[in-house]
Amino acid sequence: MDNILQTTTLIDCNRVLSEEVIGGNETETSLFTNKLTTPLTVKAGDQISLHSAYINQRGAGSDIIEFRGREQNDKVSLVNTSLIFTNASQNVQPFNFQTVNVSEITTEKTLKDNEANITFNYYKTSNGESYYFLPRKFLTKIYDKTDTTTYLQNWTFSDSFDEGMCFSASSASDRYCQADYYLDKSIQPDTSTLETMKPFNDNSRFTIFIKDDTQFGVLSSGSFTSNHDPALQGFTRYKETKTLTVDRGFDTPSNIASSLTNQLKKLINNDSGIIKPDNNIIFKDVNMFPNLESETYKLFACANEESFRKDCYTNYFHSVSDPTPSDPYVEADAIDYDSSFISIGVKRPELFENGRKIKNVYDPKTQNPFEHPWEVLTEIDISASNQPILVTDQAFASQGDDKYQMDQLLLDLSNLFKSQEKYPEIFNYSYDTNLSVDNTRLLHINSSFLTGTILGSDNYQIDTNTSETDFTSFPLFIKYDKSQENNALNTGADRVTFSDLLYGFGIKYLHTDDKYYLAFKINTTLRPEMFNASGKITTSRHLAWDWHFNAYSTLALNLYTGYLSLNPEKVQENSEYFDEYGIRDTILETSRTIRQCYIGAFDPLITFNNVEERFSISRLHTPEFLSNFYNSGRQASNGDVAIPVIEGGSEVYKINKYLSQFNFCPNMKPYEIALQQYDHNNFRLVNKNIIRNKIYDSQGGIFIDNKNLTEKEWNKSLLNILGYSYKQFNSTDLTINTQTRFSNLVVNSDIITTNGLVNTANILDFTRSIYGAKMYTNQVALTGVPAAESAGVAEFDLPPNIEEVVNSTEIFADDLPKKMASSHYVIRSDILDQSNYCNSISKFPIIGVCPRSNQFGDYYVTEEDQIIFTVTKARTITDITTEIVNPAGEKVTADRESSVIYKVIKNINLNLDFNENNK
Repeated sequence: MDNILQTTTLIDCNRVLSEEVIGGNETETSLFTNKLTTPLTVKAGDQISLHSAYINQRGAGSDIIEFRGREQNDKVSLVNTSLIFTNASQNVQPFNFQTVNVSEITTEKTLKDNEANITFNYYKTSNGESYYFLPRKFLTKIYDKTDTTTYLQNWTFSDSFDEGMCFSASSASDRYCQADYYLDKSIQPDTSTLETMKPFNDNSRFTIFIKDDTQFGVLSSGSFTSNHDPALQGFTRYKETKTLTVDRGFDTPSNIASSLTNQLKKLINNDSGIIKPDNNIIFKDVNMFPNLESETYKLFACANEESFRKDCYTNYFHSVSDPTPSDPYVEADAIDYDSSFISIGVKRPELFENGRKIKNVYDPKTQNPFEHPWEVLTEIDISASNQPILVTDQAFASQGDDKYQMDQLLLDLSNLFKSQEKYPEIFNYSYDTNLSVDNTRLLHINSSFLTGTILGSDNYQIDTNTSETDFTSFPLFIKYDKSQENNALNTGADRVTFSDLLYGFGIKYLHTDDKYYLAFKINTTLRPEMFNASGKITTSRHLAWDWHFNAYSTLALNLYTGYLSLNPEKVQENSEYFDEYGIRDTILETSRTIRQCYIGAFDPLITFNNVEERFSISRLHTPEFLSNFYNSGRQASNGDVAIPVIEGGSEVYKINKYLSQFNFCPNMKPYEIALQQYDHNNFRLVNKNIIRNKIYDSQGGIFIDNKNLTEKEWNKSLLNILGYSYKQFNSTDLTINTQTRFSNLVVNSDIITTNGLVNTANILDFTRSIYGAKMYTNQVALTGVPAAESAGVAEFDLPPNIEEVVNSTEIFADDLPKKMASSHYVIRSDILDQSNYCNSISKFPIIGVCPRSNQFGDYYVTEEDQIIFTVTKARTITDITTEIVNPAGEKVTADRESSVIYKVIKNINLNLDFNENNK
């Protein structure tokens, strides 16, 4: 070695001087070739190593997040509700198409780490605006506005059967879920009293479903056929899957959050709601309203005063199929009525969906179960009403390939009963306090009054002048044992005792015909009204899951525009003029023409909290606002403004909410229009249908329903990189449902939204005098009644009207975001003829690594110690190809200024034998 001289050569392979950049090809940034100005010959024994590397990536650093944007090997299923419009024409009113067919479609998409595929459900709250509860016959009793005084009674009269409610008897309170209904006592215009079951307007969330088939306008051929029972139609939960994307490479958390927010708020429709008056193409189009929609705040088709008027109800239920219709049949009215049910909201969507999967094993799969419900197989006597065995006609025998099989029925029942655990309130039954979610499950059975083939009734056609029979089905509470809910159906005669329950709820009952049938143990004392006059539940009695809107645990509402033609006191007529032949005297009744309302989150937000160092999602609901009344700004006769216009817009939660009386909801009748005068003071009253001391903080919103990914797929997705764990959106926690109020604490749920963040700092604001003055004391807030020495006590009370500014709750990520996609970069090069450092996917030999812990500015820099490679055979190097990849062998983004410097140590033999030289 003493006779060897070593020379060191450094070769700078800079990407900006590479053949690719010089040639204008910069699509491949991780692979580049540099030509040497002078060829370099290396011989066996020479050494080659990585001297240093400077990988330039804009934004590289500790405060950034990296996204590769690479396609994974996994596919993700995207679920969307498909709306197919037919006969599209601007002359078809009101939506410019004639029919809508709805179905749920699933498509597959390749998973990427820079994409988040989020499925949203939409919901409307029962906040007293833009809906009516189902079932309901019609909107209001009075449609003709010629007599203004009579028409305005639509606002001031109590709701009743004559005003459009479907019949419900106060004596049938044991058929209505007390978490949904209360017994209302009202004084009618004729001073008579009415007792009926009414739903709570309590700001509950109702998930949106769309009717599977809807027609608008009269068909060009054929005729419209109604099934005379709107609830028995198909409805599909409305879902949208949004793909949110961030750019490949590096970005700051705040920019990522801003980008994702902008995508959620992106305007997808920016035009006008156009109508052609009277469908006459001679007239100029009328732009009725700004037709703006975003990705999460949309216009949904709904009912209006025209489509849900009393005449439409009459024609729908007295169609041409009736032998002697009371009036001439108007098909267009029947079609309008049916189309009013296009968008409904359901309080317990899991029960609504799973219940409708329960069918009859004797029916073909294509038939609707509501037309062929189960029947009681063995008679039950009233003497055995205390927890008897109920045997159904559902047999444990093969029904043929075209039939619904028992094993599928049992699985569908199991799924239904498991979903009922999310809503324990349905087992709070005042007629049996021993029932609970731990020991009971729910089905439905007909009363003794209802005959025919249908289970249950919404009582649409009951004439309260001649009958007061309530045909609503009864809840049927059956024994349930959660510890046995996975007991599957086996061969033989097992599962025949109530200590060995099928899926925790049923047994195989051996009947006298030597066949096995599905049977249940009733878990309560059956109500007397279930038995006929002979004290029997006969073998013809229908049971299973009732599809009707008034069925126990099924509470639903219908979306409605919120407009009547006239506002209270005729302050405003909801119409507009349009030019006809240059004469501005033709009125278009816009409130009776439009059939849309907004549902969703109008201002969703994704942020990065620099204190918590976590991402958060908020504002998935549209809040309540500090707003004006219908007559705000109206001048009195002396010219003064009676009720000043306030600068509204502040987001608030409300307790003992005042209604603006600008938005009409028939379930809020009667509206307290006039201020109440007492002892020289004017008082505004809280609507009697508003639930006292209940928080109202939302008009509607969206749920995140992200059950489309497996945990393995989730861990490769954008949401995982942002710090959201799989369990946050795929929890098995059955204590959380669509009605849960959320806080800023991390909550794991399979469906989640936001609401107003109510905190204790506001409590001192609650205690107020009847005049609205805040007391700021430690007293609880009570309702007051005006009293004066000269006038005694007033006949009305004044609960404190509370409106507090509020922020949205936030859905914080479980974990900190992942900043880097890999710990180091791998540098490969053809400068080596072989390498002892390799992996299974190397294209070129690996010469070194660049740890990503060494970062300066926009550069990742190698450490000093690198492996030295020895040349094994001589060769001449004229160019060097460099490739920079991550540990998985995937290409990375190396900006122009990236440089890799190679070190070559050449051995030169020195002959120092002078004797040999002198020969």
